[in-house]
Amino acid sequence: MRGLDRAADQMTKDEAREETLRRWRELPAEERQDAEQARVFAASLAEELDFHTMGNAHRVILAWLLQELRGQPAWGNIPPEGMMFSGPSDQL
Repeated sequence: MRGLDRAADQMTKDEAREETLRRWRELPAEERQDAEQARVFAASLAEELDFHTMGNAHRVILAWLLQELRGQPAWGNIPPEGMMFSGPSDQL
């Protein structure tokens, strides 16, 4: 039963990405300038955020932050589920 409780408390990957970027953007600009700062931040955040991922949480968080530093969408080439089908269904 304990495993079920844990799963219910987990964030989705989209929620974790949003929380990661929210916290990153709250930092002063001089603390979020480069990849090394992103690595340190990702390492500390990976210990705090509980979300399901098939990969290493630290690497996933770091990838989101590096995308942000490059000015690219944090999700890469695959938008979050809520953004995937925003148009009329007859355009699919």
